[in-house]
Formats: sequence, C-alpha cells, structure tokens
Amino acid sequence: MTHSGLGGLSSLAAIAVLGVFLVGPAHATDCYWIHDPSTPGDWWGPGNWDPSAPRYPDSAIIDNGGTAVPTGWCLPNSMRVGDAYAGSVAESAESAYLQVFHGLWLGYSTGGTGTYNLSGGALSGWWHWVGYEGTGIFTQSGGYHGAGDVTLAGQPGSVGTYALSGGSLFTDYITVGDKGNGRFTQTGGYASAMEWLSVGHKTGGSGTYALEGGSLSTGWLEIGGNGTGSFTQSGGTNCVINDLYLGYSGYYVGATGAYELRGGSLAVGGVVVLGDNHLERNSNHGVLDISRGSLVTNGAIILARGSACSAELGVSTGAYVQTGGLTINQGEGRSTKVTVEVASDGSSLIHTRGTSTLAGVLDVQSVGDFRPREGDRFTVITSSDPSGVYFSGNFSTFTSNITRGLPPGAGAFNGSPNGCNYDVVFLGYTAGDANGDHTVDGGDLALIGGAWMKEGQTWSTCDFNGDGQVDAGDLALFGGNWGWSLPEPAPPDGAALPEPASAGLLLGGGLALIGAWRRDWRTVR
Repeated sequence: MTHSGLGGLSSLAAIAVLGVFLVGPAHATDCYWIHDPSTPGDWWGPGNWDPSAPRYPDSAIIDNGGTAVPTGWCLPNSMRVGDAYAGSVAESAESAYLQVFHGLWLGYSTGGTGTYNLSGGALSGWWHWVGYEGTGIFTQSGGYHGAGDVTLAGQPGSVGTYALSGGSLFTDYITVGDKGNGRFTQTGGYASAMEWLSVGHKTGGSGTYALEGGSLSTGWLEIGGNGTGSFTQSGGTNCVINDLYLGYSGYYVGATGAYELRGGSLAVGGVVVLGDNHLERNSNHGVLDISRGSLVTNGAIILARGSACSAELGVSTGAYVQTGGLTINQGEGRSTKVTVEVASDGSSLIHTRGTSTLAGVLDVQSVGDFRPREGDRFTVITSSDPSGVYFSGNFSTFTSNITRGLPPGAGAFNGSPNGCNYDVVFLGYTAGDANGDHTVDGGDLALIGGAWMKEGQTWSTCDFNGDGQVDAGDLALFGGNWGWSLPEPAPPDGAALPEPASAGLLLGGGLALIGAWRRDWRTVR
C-alpha cells in the first residue's frame, strides 16, 4: 500500500499546488487570528490577522478562542487551530475554498482544542490532523473535504472526533485512533479512503467507527491494527475493495479488532481475516458479529490465520451472509469460536461458494423462546458452486444456550457435512417426555400426576419449563407435544393422526385425572 501522490486531492487542489511551485519560494510568516472571539470574523476582514492575512508560504494560527470564516480562496501553507488554547473555523459559503498546502492541525498541543465546521465550500491539503496532541473536532454536514491523509488522535493522550452527516470526504488514508483516542461517526454523506482506513492503528491507540448512514469506500479496511479498534455498522453501505482485517498486528502484540454489523450492507472484494499477525509471537483477536444487514465477500472468511491468534464469528437469523469460503483454524495456540442462531424453519445462515475448513467451537443459540425437539435438524452452512464445493473437517466442540426446560447434560448438538451443506442435529429431550422413552404419552402423564404442584422438581420429575414446580405450565408443554415420538411413526394404513381437537380432549382428560389425584393426595396428607 503506497501513497498515490495527488490521488486524494481534487483537480482544483492539484492546480493550486502546481501554482505555488510556479510562483516559487517566499518568506514565511506566522499569522495570528486576533478578531474579537465573541463573534465570527471574515477570513479576509481587515485587522483580523497579525501581522496580515496568511498567504502561501505563511502559517495561519487560530488560538484566541475565536472563529475564522473562510471566504473566497484562502491559501495558507499550514494551519494550527487550537494551538495551545482554543480556536475554530466555520466554512459554509459555496464559493469558499481553503487550501492548506502542508498540514492542518486541530488541537495541536496538549491542552489545545481545535474545531472545524464544514457545511459548504471546499477544504483540501496533504496532512490533516484532528487532535494531534490536544483535542480536535471536525464536523461536516456538506461541502468537500479532500486530503492525502486524515488522522484522528495522532499522539498519546490526544482525542479526535469526526462527524460526517453530509457532503463528501476524499482521502488516500484515514486513521481513526493513531496513538490516541479517535472516533468517526458517519450518519450520511460519502467517505472514501482510496488506500486504506485503519481504526486503532498503533500501540496504545484506540479507535471507533460508527456507520449509521451514507456510503463508505476503502481500499483496505483494518480494525485493530496494532491497537484496539471497533467498527459498528447499523446502516448505510460499506464497500471494501480489497481485504478486511480484524485484529492484525504488524510488529506489536495484542491487537484487537471487532466489527458489529447491525444493519446496512458490507461488501468485501477480498478476504475477511479475524486474528492475524506478521510475527509469530503476536497474539491478536478478531471478532465479527453479524445480527442484521448483509455481508457479501468474494474471498473467504478466515478465523485465526496467525498462530497464537483467536477469533469469534457470530451470525444471527436477521442477517444474510454470502462468502467465497470459510476457514476456521485451530492449533498452534489458536482459538476459534463460531456462534449461530437456529429457528424453527431450520434455514441456513452462512452461504458459501468455496471450500469450508471447520475447527474450534460451534455455539448454537436458540431464537427467543424457541426450543428444538430431539432429532430436529438445522442447516448452519450452505455450499453451492458449479465447480464443486466440499467441507474439510468438523467442529471439535458444540455448546448451546438451550438449557431451560432440559435435564442436566442435555441439549447437545452434533454436526457433520450433509451433501453440500453442514447440518447440526439436536440431541436433547422433548418437553413432556419425562421418562425418556422418546415418546410423549400416558406414561409421562402418570408421572405428571404424581409430581403435581410439588416444589423442587427437575426434568425427570416433570418440571419441563425449569421453574422448580410441576404445574399448569408444564402440563401445557406436555399437551403441546402429545403423541410425539422419535422417529415420527407413520400412521397405519387407512388411519389418521389425531386432530388438534383430539389432543385437546386428551389434555382435558389429563386435567381431570390430576384433579382427582390432588384430592386423593390431600386426603392422605
């Protein structure tokens, strides 16, 4: 990934840079904003700068708590807003164009706070720091912002925030949380980092990107480069032309990257890597949690590609995932876990078009109050490719949250390739089958009667809903599964399975029987 020269700048900015070189060198002056801080002032207003309004190669310094308003064409060589104290820039005029040839710093020194509000016009330059050693705040609701490099929170202890709700941001590189604490919030507009976007870039750096609306496009996306990075998408579109890395360390140890997809669409042209490293000693962690929205990748999703790395992949029923393959690694200090939700329709959650190599832990979660019955089959991964797709390996461990209403040790899953799919089968018990004979019938009803209204009960003594007491709730579960067996028996020739009304009559008879048992039990007591 190399710098692409003027690629991040508009043609207008490139012309401006060329014009400076044609003019040739000049004496540089530090120009200080001295306009009354209580009101905004015109950039070109007489007496607003000391000694004069900045022109190339001058430096513009706004640090008296005031606000400068660019009008026309403004051409400082560099600009520090909030040098050691405070300052701000408010650009709204469509005819305004501020070209900072060298560097723009918002919050240059420790204790300094710099603010830039862009709602119209254009801002361009090479290096733009939002929070260098101090605090930087950039708010964009319109206009154009073009730069070679935009960095939020450059040094340890710094804070940088960028809020994009409209307009466009074009750069070669965006770094959110270089060595400090950075946050980028996008609710609208368009942002492009043609080379890469890094969130949590260096050791000690912490970055957060919240994509709620608008469009984002990047060459490479790195969440948790050598620091801690978090990306949350609840709307909008995110297009990664090449690869997406979560928890990737080039030279340092302990990088963590997490991507939460809660809505919108994420498209990746290459692979998605959770937990990778450059040096063998690095132990990095990557998390991809998809609850809503869509993820489409051309390459595979790879868990724990680097040794000593760990990874977690979660997919819920509200999401759509289509990927070129799935590679889940284990061994050499690696740790991997895949968590999926299952619903009554048994539909698959992950659609692949390539080879899937499975290892690690598969954690099966039940949606809402849904509880599978013994023998229920669920498709977790679907494979489809005209050239042929196959699975290699199997998950080594299965866990589940399906414990309520099940006896101790029950609720296990077993999974294996099934044609072009990967299925899991529920091995637990069915509510109502108190005696464990894989049939819900009169034998179980007799056990319910014997334990009716008793406290401190378990599954084997008919507490099917796990509340410690055998009562109407357990009887309702029993009645709902009346006649169930594994495998489901075929009805005799000419016979029909009981209608729901018949099951209701059986349940009513059971209640009458239990009432009689209760009277007898009270008499004995």
